[in-house]
Amino acid sequence: MNPYDNTGADPWGCLDSAATHFTHVAGEKILLIASPLVSTTTVQRIAPLSLSGARVNVIWHACIPAVASVCATNDATWHQLLLSFGARTVTFFDVAQSEVEKPTF
Repeated sequence: MNPYDNTGADPWGCLDSAATHFTHVAGEKILLIASPLVSTTTVQRIAPLSLSGARVNVIWHACIPAVASVCATNDATWHQLLLSFGARTVTFFDVAQSEVEKPTF
């Protein structure tokens, strides 16, 4: 069982893996991320990454810490970053939206 770290995650590792896998995809690219996008490491931070043409859906996206201005800034930063890596769209779904809409592909 993988250890659980409630203080953050490694979204950079996720993006690095996705970019690597997407190099072999000729069809539609969809990246589904379940994360608050709070990074506790930058070990795998490699820029620029290519998410060229991918639709990025961030699901079960909770605000950590629960301060609206901090969350808005974090979300805006990630949104711009993902677009700068070539994502076609970036959509955030909070926990309630993820429960109701079940966003996948």
